[in-house]
Amino acid sequence: MAKKEISPEDIRSIEPRLLADLLYEAIGRDKQLYSRVETLLLANDPSQLVKEIAKRIASIARGRKFIDYRHSFALADTIQSIVEDIERLVRDENEALKLLKKLILTDEKVYERCDDSTGVVQTSYAYAQELWRRYAPRTLDAKRLLNETRDLLILEGYGLRDILSDAMPPGVLEKLYEETLQNYLQTTDRFESYTQKHLLLELAQLLHRPSLYLDTLKAGGKEITEHDYLDIAKAYRKEGEAEETLHYLSLIDPLPFNSHHDYFDTLIWAYQQRGDEAAITEAYRRWYEVSHASDKLKAYLERLEPEAARKARQKALGELDRLTFAQRLELFMTLDAPDLCAAYLREHREEIETEYISNATLTEVTTWLAEAYPQEAILLWRDRVEHTLSRSISKYYPFAIKALKKIATIEKGHDTRDWYIEPNRDYIDKLAKEHNRKVKFISLLEKAFGER
Repeated sequence: MAKKEISPEDIRSIEPRLLADLLYEAIGRDKQLYSRVETLLLANDPSQLVKEIAKRIASIARGRKFIDYRHSFALADTIQSIVEDIERLVRDENEALKLLKKLILTDEKVYERCDDSTGVVQTSYAYAQELWRRYAPRTLDAKRLLNETRDLLILEGYGLRDILSDAMPPGVLEKLYEETLQNYLQTTDRFESYTQKHLLLELAQLLHRPSLYLDTLKAGGKEITEHDYLDIAKAYRKEGEAEETLHYLSLIDPLPFNSHHDYFDTLIWAYQQRGDEAAITEAYRRWYEVSHASDKLKAYLERLEPEAARKARQKALGELDRLTFAQRLELFMTLDAPDLCAAYLREHREEIETEYISNATLTEVTTWLAEAYPQEAILLWRDRVEHTLSRSISKYYPFAIKALKKIATIEKGHDTRDWYIEPNRDYIDKLAKEHNRKVKFISLLEKAFGER
């Protein structure tokens, strides 16, 4: 029986001659593999090796053709293979850094002509930046390190490249801070100002002086926002200073929009350092009230005494009208209240809305309900079927069939004589009549359940 995965040890066990023949066949079909083998053959000729890798980088730089989504993966593999060859084969780190710089500086033109919606190309460039970040502080003197960092630090139109490191000498970081501050105070461009401000914060963190960032904003007459206070609090958290973290969190009012997780996560960390259990409990209560996230409610309830937990549970149930349909289902599951969930679904059948619930979550909820409350589980799946068919997009019809099969499985395990919902066969007949013009759906339906 073939192994699921072939390990490096498996490859090494193959007779070299056979492996060489196989590789020779493969490079005739794969240009990237051919380039890599060509590079490997130069491993003992450092000068030619560098030229070969530089040639591969130049090929990326010369590219002009638009790279669509499908081909972005091949480009990402090409970039990553270059970085891997630099790391594995180029022994002179000065030469490696020169090659990495050339490669990294191709990113702007590549991004402009590439659909990288999955982020795979960006991830490959991040690998190059990580290797540069590792080599540069230990290889370059302070003057050259400063110059090279200046050249690479900002990617115009996109923000900062990730090349800074706390391994850099403080003098280099301080010089970068001074230069960045001058640029920040002088620029009138909004995007550039945001980039420079983010860089000031990162440099202050690397210098282990978070307050430097705040002092800079004050000295420059810049407005200090709630986001700034949160950034400073998070920076002090990295330094392990709970009291400073709490101080800056206390200055935040109101909470920054879409920053609830960072705020409360940082707040709870600081209270944990203090050992303040009551404050942690209160933080979880507030976190649930602003987020309505069921995991935060669960964490809050677990910290309460039984009577207090009962009251908090009732309070949460009394606020159902403030929640989305998905949040209501999550709340019922968090409270382990399938009876209440089923009753809600029966009484609010017109409000069932599964369109924005993932299949994984819907499966979890219906599995939880199905044994004791099969009809209500079926109502959820039927809503999913109807939403799927309402889109009239044939590629989604198999999902509707899968949902109908789940319904059939639930129904099969129960006595349906006293059910208030119609039998599955009647429901399928109704769907077939309503959607008889959806030829692909009808074909799939007949294949799964027989001709109607």
